[in-house]
Amino acid sequence: MKKLILILIIVFISVNIFPLSGPALDFSAKDIDGNIVELSKLKGKVVILDFWATWCPPCIKEIPNLKKIYQEFKGDDFEIVSIALERKPKEHAVKFVAENGMNWVHIIDKAKGREIATEYKIKYIPTMYVIGKKGDILASGLRGEKLKEKISELLK
Repeated sequence: MKKLILILIIVFISVNIFPLSGPALDFSAKDIDGNIVELSKLKGKVVILDFWATWCPPCIKEIPNLKKIYQEFKGDDFEIVSIALERKPKEHAVKFVAENGMNWVHIIDKAKGREIATEYKIKYIPTMYVIGKKGDILASGLRGEKLKEKISELLK
């Protein structure tokens, strides 16, 4: 048990010490409305790239913060792209998104979500990356008020 705890601590520290940085990795996937989302086409916007799932309590806890951020900053210069890492059928997550008023871009595709999560080295959820207007990852690991402050700073 002690070894397991030590391994988890090392993984947690390494994820926080060596987060993905540099240019955001491009991907192309269909959103829940069937539109093609290409991250590279969002250059010129500040983007929150959010990895989450309906079965994840910390992810659910973060939804009100994301809704507030989206309401305050939505527009030509800002977008949220949420990638659901679901265990249940797609319909479950689509219904959850609608019922919770999560009115931003959602990619809910098990295979594609796992592929993107692997490329972004996602170790746990929720994980959020803040991508700047030039397409570079500028922050990760931010939640709540710190995430809002970073978005505000980048949109000035």
